Amino acid sequence: MRSLKGWPGVVLLTLLVTAVLLGVSYGGLLPWFLVRAENVLPRRVAVSTTWLGYGRPGTEHTRSFTSTVPVGTARALVLANVTGRVSVESSRTPGQVEVTAVKRAWGTADQARQALDAIQVQVEAGADAVVVTTEPSRRWPSYSSVDYRVRVPEGFGVTVETVTSEVDLRGVFDSVTVTVVTGRVDLDIEAPVRKVTVKLVTGVAIARFTPVPGGSYELTVTAGTVAAEVPAAAGIDATLTVVSGSVSPGPGPWVLRASDGRRFEGTAAGGGANLTLTAVTGTVSLSRR
Repeated sequence: MRSLKGWPGVVLLTLLVTAVLLGVSYGGLLPWFLVRAENVLPRRVAVSTTWLGYGRPGTEHTRSFTSTVPVGTARALVLANVTGRVSVESSRTPGQVEVTAVKRAWGTADQARQALDAIQVQVEAGADAVVVTTEPSRRWPSYSSVDYRVRVPEGFGVTVETVTSEVDLRGVFDSVTVTVVTGRVDLDIEAPVRKVTVKLVTGVAIARFTPVPGGSYELTVTAGTVAAEVPAAAGIDATLTVVSGSVSPGPGPWVLRASDGRRFEGTAAGGGANLTLTAVTGTVSLSRR
């Protein structure tokens, strides 16, 4: 049997991963994926891959956790979750990070209590970053999640790693890095930002930001939608690529380097910031406001 190589193999792998994440456990495939996910996901996420489940039976139960920590010398937030919404916004209150976590569990009252007891949310302020991690027990039922709302000082760097989630970042940040297996990422960055990196396997990535000369901006989705919006006056060197789907670079004026329907390379306003938007299968678009 001939092995699959190149983009056809990537597309097939994408469909397989998508099916797994939707909970298709035919032939024990989901447990197989979860065990092997620990080899490919970021370490802080991989330790909790057994948290994913097959559904949400029973009644929902919740429990909240709130922590405010002084940042000291830290200038970044690193947050690792497995499933649940993550919202991060900047605050003009200096010197502290505010974390609110809402644990959710489904099942009988006793099952939910055990699950909520087992979920451990840890907030630690290190020398360089405030680190938020979610540590579930491998013994309790898999029908659980944690939603986060975090406020950080303006100018912080933010890194979010999660498996299935909606990630929403709004405010003033130095840099942003988001890694999600399946979900939606929505970035609304209000001031010039040095670096933006978003990586999804399947989902939607939308980012509105102001690039700076020499900055690096990369949004990648294996299957889904990538959309970026930057100011019309921003100098960018843009590369938009899709293997199967459509590319829309928006109105010029552009100094074109390449354009063939599936790949666009161009410079606007003199260039200076590197912008790369990629989808294996899906749509890629850029607008200049």
